[in-house]
Amino acid sequence: PGERCNVLRHLGEVMVAAGQGLQGAERIIEGAELAPDPGEAIKLRALGVESLFRCAEHARALEHLHPLLNALGLTLWRRQSIALATLLSLRGQLWLQRRRGAERGRELSPEARLRMDVLWSLGVGLSLYDPLNAFILQVRHALLAEQQGSPEHIALARATESFILAWEGGARNRRQR
Repeated sequence: PGERCNVLRHLGEVMVAAGQGLQGAERIIEGAELAPDPGEAIKLRALGVESLFRCAEHARALEHLHPLLNALGLTLWRRQSIALATLLSLRGQLWLQRRRGAERGRELSPEARLRMDVLWSLGVGLSLYDPLNAFILQVRHALLAEQQGSPEHIALARATESFILAWEGGARNRRQR
């Protein structure tokens, strides 16, 4: 099963890269079902969901997204007021965490790395479909990266924030609103 899982993952990634997103995502998710490790299964499902969102298969992506978020103890907010309040709370926590700093270079637990990888992947995938909930996932990713002191994930989080700021017209334009 483990070898077949790897073959399906790689086949799916190649198919996605070749423009066959739906078929590639299905192979990746099929590989997740055969993963010998539960963490690897979650990571592969997240990769498959991200690929489904990228090829505009939103209904199929959502079928796999909700159980995946439940496994991580997360949810998507349907009411914008709750989502916005959650986002503001998380942004405040992130601001405070960045002021405190984090211990750099410490060993990450496999669970923390998995959670960051999945939050990043789902945030990217969801961004074209539900930007507010995607931003919540990205801020959760950034907060965990800062708490864990993971340089690679801190870089990903800050690059995402830079992109969002640029998309909104920059920090100066944001302050003027």
